[in-house]
Amino acid sequence: MGILAKLGLLKNKDRSSPEGVQTELSTLKIDGRLHHRIKITDPTLVSLTLADTPTLRVNDISYGGIAILLPANPMISTGALVTGRLHTLNRFVDLNLTLMRSSPFREIEENQVLATFRVIHEDSASLLFLRQFIEPSRSGESLAYIAPTMRQVRYNHQDWHCLRGEGPVDLLLRCEPNSVTPAEFLLTFRIQDTYWDLGYRNGQLSTGQAANSNRSALDLGVDSVINSAELNPYVLRTAIFILSSCSTTYKELMQPIIELAKWALNSSTKRN
Repeated sequence: MGILAKLGLLKNKDRSSPEGVQTELSTLKIDGRLHHRIKITDPTLVSLTLADTPTLRVNDISYGGIAILLPANPMISTGALVTGRLHTLNRFVDLNLTLMRSSPFREIEENQVLATFRVIHEDSASLLFLRQFIEPSRSGESLAYIAPTMRQVRYNHQDWHCLRGEGPVDLLLRCEPNSVTPAEFLLTFRIQDTYWDLGYRNGQLSTGQAANSNRSALDLGVDSVINSAELNPYVLRTAIFILSSCSTTYKELMQPIIELAKWALNSSTKRN
């Protein structure tokens, strides 16, 4: 049974039952780094704080572990158990971590070490929190252009960018002439049996459940975008995670959408 199936089981179990949680978590490997790692290229999306330390940059993360950048000669010994707070945009979760190893890291700057921690999941909360970041990010990593033969006739024009990723995730995007500024777009993604969407049309951003829960952006088209009275923070966060993890080939194209969604999420947080 795969990790997603196990997470599905966890959702249906009594979270207050340590026995039920531990049974499902028992298959996680001790080293915790055998799961797919999400490379963190935007430090504003994910960060970690340890006791008495400033915010630390996360290099990569998986269900079983997390690698962070620490100053050289960190005052943490291998095997030490520490508590950290993992931040993803405007949410956080407290994690129990064990330092597995550290090594010099010069990719960004000198005098740093890359420290790899195992995440100790004592209940389902931490695992479910990670899922809300990792699964959208995995879908984003798989985004790729769709062949014109698979598009509706309207979207065969060179002005349109059409991408699809695992999940499935679909994106229709038209930019302003000679720029990467979005003119209109529709991003749809599926969570369990429901499609959610992030749309932009006539200068208005919208979020919501797709008009037809069994159809993606490629089926619906941007004409289905309906302005919503309030923007859904969950949809905004998920969209940001998806688009931020795409291939570097599409980074320039995605960045304006990411910044727009971040602005909307921050505005929503301040109002609440």
